[in-house]
Amino acid sequence: MIIVSDMYLSHSDIEDILTGSGYDIKGIPVYVSSEYGLTKRTSSLFKAVLRKEGMEGREKEVLHIGDNLISDYMMARKCGMRSFLYHGK
Repeated sequence: MIIVSDMYLSHSDIEDILTGSGYDIKGIPVYVSSEYGLTKRTSSLFKAVLRKEGMEGREKEVLHIGDNLISDYMMARKCGMRSFLYHGK
């Protein structure tokens, strides 16, 4: 599991929010656009994550789940990953 977010907060802020909400994310990498100057919306953050996690050439093994049609669904697919559009409750 990897957490990828287009967000102005830092990865430690995201970790604090998730941990404070009861999620155990110990050992789970967190990538935040604000720290990389890249975004999911342009697919550049996805490409960086794939490279850093050693998944280049294995994109079809990755499933990205998110709630934004363009940033989460279409751009993940553009990078060769599988994607699932979450519609919420």
